[in-house]
Amino acid sequence: MYNTSVVAISVLFGWLVPMTSTVFVYNFVFFINIFLIGCVGRAILRECGIRPWLSTWGGIMFCIMPYLTAQELGHMSQYVVSPLFVATYLFVRCINGKANHQMIYGTAIGVVCAAEFYTSLELTVTFLLVLSIFLIYLGIQKSGRTWIQIHFGPLPGRFWIPLVLSAVILMLPGIFAFILTGGLLFSGVEMHPNSGEYWVADFLSPWYPTRLSLIHTALTQRITNDDFLGTPEEHGNYVGIFFFCSALILCRAWRTPVSRSLSWLAITMFILSLGTHVHVFGRQLPIVLPWILFSHVPFLNSALPIRLALYVDAGLVIWTTMSLQHYLSSAGSVSIRRFIWLTFICFLPLVSWLPTVDYPYSSVYSLPKAIVQQIGSQPVFWITPNFGYDMQALTASRYEIKVYNMYGFSPSDALNQAAGASLSQFQFSAQYGSSALWVQQITTIKQTLHSGYVLLTPFDPSGVPLPSNLKQELTNSFGKPVLQIKGCDLWAIRNKE
Repeated sequence: MYNTSVVAISVLFGWLVPMTSTVFVYNFVFFINIFLIGCVGRAILRECGIRPWLSTWGGIMFCIMPYLTAQELGHMSQYVVSPLFVATYLFVRCINGKANHQMIYGTAIGVVCAAEFYTSLELTVTFLLVLSIFLIYLGIQKSGRTWIQIHFGPLPGRFWIPLVLSAVILMLPGIFAFILTGGLLFSGVEMHPNSGEYWVADFLSPWYPTRLSLIHTALTQRITNDDFLGTPEEHGNYVGIFFFCSALILCRAWRTPVSRSLSWLAITMFILSLGTHVHVFGRQLPIVLPWILFSHVPFLNSALPIRLALYVDAGLVIWTTMSLQHYLSSAGSVSIRRFIWLTFICFLPLVSWLPTVDYPYSSVYSLPKAIVQQIGSQPVFWITPNFGYDMQALTASRYEIKVYNMYGFSPSDALNQAAGASLSQFQFSAQYGSSALWVQQITTIKQTLHSGYVLLTPFDPSGVPLPSNLKQELTNSFGKPVLQIKGCDLWAIRNKE
């Protein structure tokens, strides 16, 4: 039940793997997700009273949000956001009075929310945070309180009760699994080192297109790669100068409480995505931000701040379409000048968000059978330069080696206390590790594991090397490898009790 779990996707699509392949199913889920985001996103805008062509524009913008473009490099749990769109659409239909069977709608929303929960716990809790902040912003406006009373007041108990019950009942097993396996013991910093200081958006990131954007330049690529914190998969906070200009042009059209609340919400999510402190070109400034409080909230503390960019992007799309709708409704006939404005506001932001993703690929990498058989059911401490490719190895071997927390950043003593005997295996992967760090980790292995193995797999198509003296350090600590095959080295841990 950690952030990389995709239980719901496995249940829905896992049966296809034996009939096809893991790669086919992965791509199949990718296209279904994008299709649903576009179609359901357009339907949400239509329910909000947006005219058809403008809703279509909004649906396309949802599909090419910079957040999604970045996460598509490999984080299935983070880019499968279509259940959130479906739940939002069903709820908007209900508050618009278009749900004839409110009990069915309530149950359906609860089931869809549970599906997102079992796809990404992180997205589920941040979505609840966003809804709470949005309702607060509505509530502090007199017209917003009236809007809530008009749209939420008529919803009966036969809608709310099935919604809450279905969501809670379905989520409870996952919540218990998360707690019983130590989920509440680990803060975001422990699950993802320096999550509030490293996995954050740069204050200037909305202005700089990354290498994943079609309009990036050599300069912006160098800045986003070398100066901004995080990795390319997390550089999803780009908004673009064209969207900023559109927002300035449309700022006079934010007269409704929903439109105002959406604009405030997008700004709030951007501030939270900056983490605990402001960073400019990767340098931390002594300015403390609100995330320092949210990072201590249970469940929410395992979220990475930079991933809140999803709500910045989505909020801007919805707010822009609503503002354009208001502008067109009040403008009457469309003159040449207004037509140019519409082209600028719609076409240029769309072009600025178009992606150019160099999707990675490599030959299938499998662990040698001899290694898997030697390890058996023993605990294994797995050292690798790039855990992403070793996830591929685990998939190819159909998870014959059982792993716990693929990132492996959890403190070993807390992990053992929480997991007990039922979870005896885990993987560690220090993609950013140094030689000194590895010496420290070797000491941790010897103190924590009284038996088992240490596995070293230097395979990495991207060419990231492990510390040159690591293999010798492991040999000095554990003796001669018990098995060496196809570039893999396996040491036995034989500590005395």
